[in-house]
Amino acid sequence: MILRLALKQLWREWVSGELRLLLIALVVAVTATCAVGFFTDRVERALVRQSSEFLAADLVMRSARPAQDDLRAQATSRGLAYSEQLIFPSMLAAGDAMLLASIKVVDAAYPLRGLLHIADQPGAPTRTVHSGPVAGEAWLEPRLLDSLQLAIGDEVELGRTRLRVSAVLMQEPDRSGGLFSLQPRALINRADLDASGVIQPGSRVSYRYLFSGPESEIPNLQRWLTPRLKPGQRVISVDEDNPTLGKTLSRARSYLNLSGMLAVVMAGAAIAMSARRYSTRHLDGAALLRCFGLSQRQILQLHACQLLIAGTAACVLGVLLGWLAQFGLLALLSNLLPQALPAAGITPALVGFLTGILVLIGFALPPLLSLARVPPLRVLRRELLPLPAAAWLVYGLAATLILGLMWYYSNSLNLTLVVAAGGGLVSLVLAITGWGLLALIRRIPGPLTWRLAHRNLQRHRHATLSQLLAFGITLGAMALILLVRSDLLDTWQSQLPAEAPNHFLINIQPHEQQPLADYLQQQAIGHSGIYPMVRGRLEAINGAAATKRLPPDSPGRRALTRELNLTWASELAADNRIESGRWWHASDAGKPLISLEQSLARDLNVGLGDRLRFSFGTATLEAEVISLRSLDWGSLRPNFYVIFPPGGLEGLPASFITSFYLPQERQQQLTGLMQQFPTLTLLEVERLLGNIRLIVAQVSLAVEYVLLFVLAAGLTLLGTALASSLDQRLQEGALLRTLGANSATLRSLLVQEYLLLGAIAGLLAALLDEAVLFGLYRIVLDLPYRPNPILWLATITTGAGLVGLSGYIATRRVLAQSPLRVLREL
Repeated sequence: MILRLALKQLWREWVSGELRLLLIALVVAVTATCAVGFFTDRVERALVRQSSEFLAADLVMRSARPAQDDLRAQATSRGLAYSEQLIFPSMLAAGDAMLLASIKVVDAAYPLRGLLHIADQPGAPTRTVHSGPVAGEAWLEPRLLDSLQLAIGDEVELGRTRLRVSAVLMQEPDRSGGLFSLQPRALINRADLDASGVIQPGSRVSYRYLFSGPESEIPNLQRWLTPRLKPGQRVISVDEDNPTLGKTLSRARSYLNLSGMLAVVMAGAAIAMSARRYSTRHLDGAALLRCFGLSQRQILQLHACQLLIAGTAACVLGVLLGWLAQFGLLALLSNLLPQALPAAGITPALVGFLTGILVLIGFALPPLLSLARVPPLRVLRRELLPLPAAAWLVYGLAATLILGLMWYYSNSLNLTLVVAAGGGLVSLVLAITGWGLLALIRRIPGPLTWRLAHRNLQRHRHATLSQLLAFGITLGAMALILLVRSDLLDTWQSQLPAEAPNHFLINIQPHEQQPLADYLQQQAIGHSGIYPMVRGRLEAINGAAATKRLPPDSPGRRALTRELNLTWASELAADNRIESGRWWHASDAGKPLISLEQSLARDLNVGLGDRLRFSFGTATLEAEVISLRSLDWGSLRPNFYVIFPPGGLEGLPASFITSFYLPQERQQQLTGLMQQFPTLTLLEVERLLGNIRLIVAQVSLAVEYVLLFVLAAGLTLLGTALASSLDQRLQEGALLRTLGANSATLRSLLVQEYLLLGAIAGLLAALLDEAVLFGLYRIVLDLPYRPNPILWLATITTGAGLVGLSGYIATRRVLAQSPLRVLREL
């Protein structure tokens, strides 16, 4: 009986529109979570499926220097296949064209796992091969062929050697997606490396040693390798490490999921408002059913059954829309993903569906409890019972549920607590500000309709504050979506100094330093100076091992996992400033002293007088910190975290680095430069910045795509907030008309009330956006930030117009119905 009655009432209420906003909010929430869920599930399963191919082996040892042990003998003695490769940046040239490329040098055994994909011509069908190019040949990615205007069969220059381009390199098994491919790849044979002469002391080379074979022997080899690892070396296995792309996508999943969870939270608030209005409008009906003999439990079952049936249908629709929406997200990030993705699984659909049901229960159940407690006497006496104490417990359960979902989706308790605390603090600040603004407008004089409008807002202050929060957050989200994309990158670009260096030269050898300086002077190419550079690893702080001194979550540990670029200088660079301590005197030459960049010092928790020990292969050097410096990284000039006095790094192998600006019309001079100095590595900053901008644009598009769900949830919340006060405004309008107010007066009252509500919400949105943008500029991007007057004007005007128009449309029935009919309905 309960089910049949629930279905009849559900159909009637669907036709009348009672549950429309509630179900729309639920559909938005499920769509957002499913779209992100389907996307991340497909990518992660693709990465797991291809995990062995991502390494091109079963075990890999990476090293910044050639390995000292005889790894080939160890592999052979254990029955394992073995391969070596080198990866380094270098310039490729063809005629007058040149381009910085990532050179991978492989032997005949590569790859041990997976296949190489090549094509015989650009645009030709791809075929798979089991080994790399033979001696004298090179395989180039399509981007290199296009940039250098090469065809298959042409020759390309690498240092002092020429190689014939024999194939188009389409895919390597151990290379991640485009997110880290700022430099296009060239694949060459190990036999051609020595003749090129591009590897010099101080060159940035990554060595990889690959092993493959029986599963029983791989762990034994790993146990033998681990205790013998030197600084800068790392062993990677399929089981313990994902490729870099996988890690990045995992972090991106947390961010996208949190964005989706924001849509869920806003949709949950809309559901709560809709359910409260639903319960309020059904109090009389519930009392009448109590008169017909239904118990409190049956009343609760009846309405809960209605919501669950409608909610199930909404969740199913949300899952279908989420499945469709994930294709848009995949299209936006297509260049960053593995080429082949598996079909969507069932797990994201189940998680999204369950999320929708839990949100519905958590936010809609508390108002339903008031329906179950309605006494039959309400048919004659229309007093409203207060919300039972149990409902507040359910609201607490709903909050706990949301925190749990955020934790599940972000996979980080700290991030969840920070987001939750930040959201709560923002809501509290906005509520207090809104409360103060409501009190302030009482002092503003005006005509009768103005006084009635702001007094009406003050009389229902709690409902007004909830609407202000809903409108303010929605308007703030809309403004941020527009501002971040259009303004942030332009502001960053505008901070670059005029004629900032757009080219870097690295791997300059000592004997090339003076000839290079003379050549640049002859060609009238101004440079920032030629700086020495020594690669060293931070080993100890004040005599204690640095890895033991710093906790695992310390940001300073980043400096321990890589080699640092150290230099010496007699004069302080123009974009450096001493913050504490002193620069050295002439008498400090050759002494073990250092000047440390202040942010690195903060991360390492060191200061003046502390001693740092660096290792340089087999050599070590300990030096005392005598000054802390601030740097202008935006100058695009060579800068260093650690500087020694002249002679402080005596006897250690060093290379040199410089930067210079060359306008577009003089780019042809680069050809002569690289012909004169073929072993140097030319880094074109503009090209890299262009690639970075492209990547940022792609990722920001994906984030905006997810934020559209947040916007949809916010608009649903706005409509729900308006509808939540509709009945009250209908009743008040009917009473005013009964007391003699004409349509013009009532229209003016409603318009002014909603215009005022929207303007205050726009002001709160501007405050919220200013705070977010200030943190983004100053803390995250370290850019100067100026308040945006246009933002304030736009949000206040848009808020007043949008809320005013929406409110007027939502309540226009007040002007169209007779007072008697409205009072009878309510």
